Amino acid sequence: MARRNSDDGTETEVETQKFWVVAKQDSRMRAGLAFTREPREVELSEEQHKAISADPMLAFTSPPAKTESAPAA
Repeated sequence: MARRNSDDGTETEVETQKFWVVAKQDSRMRAGLAFTREPREVELSEEQHKAISADPMLAFTSPPAKTESAPAA
């Protein structure tokens, strides 16, 4: 859940879900958010999810793999 301010100044709770989104170009703005070629975790409302889904230059992706780094010798 996230809080969102409406046009009349009242605050309401909006149900959100977490997604990973990546742009197919250097940068892309959609649904009030900025995306790049680097995967980004975002919380989206249903309306934001629909807007991003409809954009052919954005894609939902899985989280980047965590890599274990070896300790410095």
